[in-house]
Amino acid sequence: MGKATCVVILIISCSSENIELIENYSRNLIRTEQKIFENDELSERIVTEFSSNKPIKSSFYDEDNVLTYIHEWNYSNGDLLLSEKGYLPNGVVDYEKNINYDNANRVRETKRTRDNNITSTSFIYNNDNTVVSETNVNGNISTKVFEIGSRGVINKEIVNNNVRVSVEYDDDFNVISLTSFLTTYNYLYQESGAFPFSYTSVYGDNLLNAVLISNSLADSAGILGNKLISKIASHSSEIEYLYTLNEFNLPITRQYYSNGELFGELYFTYE
Repeated sequence: MGKATCVVILIISCSSENIELIENYSRNLIRTEQKIFENDELSERIVTEFSSNKPIKSSFYDEDNVLTYIHEWNYSNGDLLLSEKGYLPNGVVDYEKNINYDNANRVRETKRTRDNNITSTSFIYNNDNTVVSETNVNGNISTKVFEIGSRGVINKEIVNNNVRVSVEYDDDFNVISLTSFLTTYNYLYQESGAFPFSYTSVYGDNLLNAVLISNSLADSAGILGNKLISKIASHSSEIEYLYTLNEFNLPITRQYYSNGELFGELYFTYE
């Protein structure tokens, strides 16, 4: 996968004493700026631009504010995600992912290229509420099965007949718990506030697409809902999120801590 594929959709953060709050009073998200810290020192900054509340470009900078990578999302006229590209600072394409859909706007195939490595994944939709994923990496083939629950969302990822990942959702498809490789993560949410862009603005109306495009339930289960996560906890770790909201209950900032240590901040800009 390209370097920028996991940016803004899943990671967001909030305010500290050094954050200058900007008065944001509209609903149209146009920009986020994410700061990532290591040992209380800034290690990376990611600026993402949005159009119609969809991410279109992320620019990565190192601790010295030097551009290190660019990631772009491209959409169809019907607003389905068609491709992603990653660029080195000199403009050379480093990574590319293309997505094909069937007539029901379900992901049919993805093809990812980086350096000389080509990864193709195809999907077979079965009548027993399962989707078989077959991935070919330079001739090496692997398979997994995604199980679709009664409400039409993927809730299990199965490899070699073993459930590797399972997810429990609330009525609005926000994750309640996620179990991955025998570790369970429990999710808590703020009572107020909502994430500023929706799943359908990126992946279309089909609720299977996000999981299948990434070919991973663990990486994508959390983007179906739009509640603001306040805590993710397991038996060995805890991530806590703090927010400031504007008058529309949309986040202006979010700060998150991993086991008590500041890990990142994110600033949202609207117009």
